[in-house]
Amino acid sequence: MPEPDIVARPVARATELEELRWEIDRIDNALLALMDRRIATAHAVAAAKQSAPSRWLNLRPDREAGVIDRLSTRAEAMPEASVRAIWRELIGLNLQAQRRMEVVLHAGARPALVASAARQRFGGGAPVVVADCAAEALDRARGRDAVAVIELSPLSGWWVALAEDPDLVIFEGLRDSGGALVALAVGRIAPDCLPARERYAIIGEGSLRQRAVAGEPIRAIAMSGHLRLCVTRTEAAR
Repeated sequence: MPEPDIVARPVARATELEELRWEIDRIDNALLALMDRRIATAHAVAAAKQSAPSRWLNLRPDREAGVIDRLSTRAEAMPEASVRAIWRELIGLNLQAQRRMEVVLHAGARPALVASAARQRFGGGAPVVVADCAAEALDRARGRDAVAVIELSPLSGWWVALAEDPDLVIFEGLRDSGGALVALAVGRIAPDCLPARERYAIIGEGSLRQRAVAGEPIRAIAMSGHLRLCVTRTEAAR
């Protein structure tokens, strides 16, 4: 009986492995080229917008949420959470390519947690500034290309300053890995760019009661005097 070929099999497996590694390298190169192309397109978008300057930030939370939701449902092998994390980072890079935007943090009790949530939301390329107080964070968001990310607790009252503010709006809640709300993102967001599935409102206790009785999905998340900071979330909210 002829002796088994103990050399041929490992060579064949090694060749196959090298081919697979080559394929991964080819895919990586293609991915990088596409991401570079996306950044270049963001620069082109910024150039097109220069002819029509706006007082609003270059942020479209509604569109971002729609893009991420659409892609996360199309993924076959990748976990949904991974798709969301990757595209959050990619969108953040594109936004910075269009126009530099600061993320101004204020978190007295849990700074590391709030900073982590802000990084996940706005990407690692966003310049971060730490504010000594909530009022400072809001002032920077009011007068610069910046968003304020401010820690929230049920008894915090910094948001009262937004009740009569014509420009600043709470446009998103930032959550920890368990889904608990830890901070709010505030900025000069155009009204038609706010995500429909989650809206924040500052109203009186009586108005909150009336809207809840009418069946609106609204709840208070903080209170200060007679005012209530409320959130409404639709069934489509994730």
